[in-house]
Amino acid sequence: MILVRTVLFIATVIFPPVLIATAILTILMGVVFPISAYGQAASDSISGYWQDLDDSWLENLPSDLLTVDLPAAAIDSLTQVGDEKVEALLAGRLWRFSFNPIGRLWYNRVEGFRLGVTGGVYLLGPARPKLNLGLGYGFSSSEWIYDGTLTLPLVRKRRQLEDGMPVGRPWALWEVELAGGRYVRRFGGDNRWVRSYTAFLYGADPNQYLNSEAGHADLRFRPWRWLTLEGGVLVDVNHPMPVATNWNLFGQDVDDNLQAIPLRTEALTSSLSVAKGRWRVWANVQWHRVTDSPLLDLNTDNGAAPDRLDYRRACAGLSGGILDKFGNEYLVKLQGEVWDRQVPVQWKTFLGDYPTLRGYTARALAGEEAVWASLDVRFGFDLFRAIKFPWLKKLGLQPLVLFDWGRANALAGPEPQPWETGWRANAGFGFGKLLGLPGAKGNVRLYVSHPVLDGNSDAPWRVLLVFEDY
Repeated sequence: MILVRTVLFIATVIFPPVLIATAILTILMGVVFPISAYGQAASDSISGYWQDLDDSWLENLPSDLLTVDLPAAAIDSLTQVGDEKVEALLAGRLWRFSFNPIGRLWYNRVEGFRLGVTGGVYLLGPARPKLNLGLGYGFSSSEWIYDGTLTLPLVRKRRQLEDGMPVGRPWALWEVELAGGRYVRRFGGDNRWVRSYTAFLYGADPNQYLNSEAGHADLRFRPWRWLTLEGGVLVDVNHPMPVATNWNLFGQDVDDNLQAIPLRTEALTSSLSVAKGRWRVWANVQWHRVTDSPLLDLNTDNGAAPDRLDYRRACAGLSGGILDKFGNEYLVKLQGEVWDRQVPVQWKTFLGDYPTLRGYTARALAGEEAVWASLDVRFGFDLFRAIKFPWLKKLGLQPLVLFDWGRANALAGPEPQPWETGWRANAGFGFGKLLGLPGAKGNVRLYVSHPVLDGNSDAPWRVLLVFEDY
């Protein structure tokens, strides 16, 4: 044991990524309640149990416990009376209001400081109407953003036993969602919310930004809890955004913002999602019609520019996890996207950084055809506590290992393709900590990864600090 501790201590001195990881986690976790990795594993186990639980447990109950002597009409009447009684108890308090004074607070190089609020109104109970609103102002860009989303269940459904008795919570069988507003959207980066802080401190932000004035209407159908079918229409107008401020606390250089191509798109969308326990499979297809864009002049036919350009996009994905009896969790993610022709830069698929290729910088690969996969193994023990490693044994860190793989291909077209294509892979390790704080992400994790298998052995190790809710 003394030998193991000595080796690890020496490793932190001669191996920079371990030293960096140790320093960051020591500072960060010193102010968080010490929850051990055994607690993390227990939390994973409990979460896995509830995620895997469905109504099939009723099938194992004795029949005499499920038998009801009342006729179906009487059951329906009692159910209606009960619902009315519950609603009567909540009379005058069925509607709730929410307000967050910093709901749109952000900092980036195209808006500077953005101050904003979010609020909403919703009806108590499952599958009820809900309205969310947001408003913000960027001081460097001198522009407002605003958004609203209305979710309106049309028909609710509850599971029923053979005798007609309803059980379980209701869900929305048919549901409409209407949303729209003026947004500042990110693309081509890592999409980590910590980027607001890194941009403020030292200007580091790989995300690219565009202005979007959009609205969509979707109709959802859920015949069972585990199946969701969705179709809708979308209108989106994109505008490029210049860098509005180069300021950051430590006075570091700020990158230019990749300029999105102006366009207006009208689209039809359809999707399917199957979710059972912790596993989810989904697919989405979109048909876009682009107008009011310089892209039309770049795609001339016999010297004449078309009045529109048609695009088709298909994507699918799978995610899930397995928890063994020792508390080790194995998480798998797989996703692929494909377009039928060369697309504007803001629609390309970029691989690199979190959450695709964690061992590479953002936009390491890009194209219209892309696929990527990842495997994470989170162990159900606390390594530093077991070996009584100095400074880290009381932090309750959960060790993990990771592997990412991705491939991208660019389609030919009038626009240049400045990014690399092909395939990349990386492997690494890390540590996680269960925060368990209300209103915050559930876990903070540190990923240390390095390119493998593709001849990039000289590339530097990358250290990512990520807040995740799973």
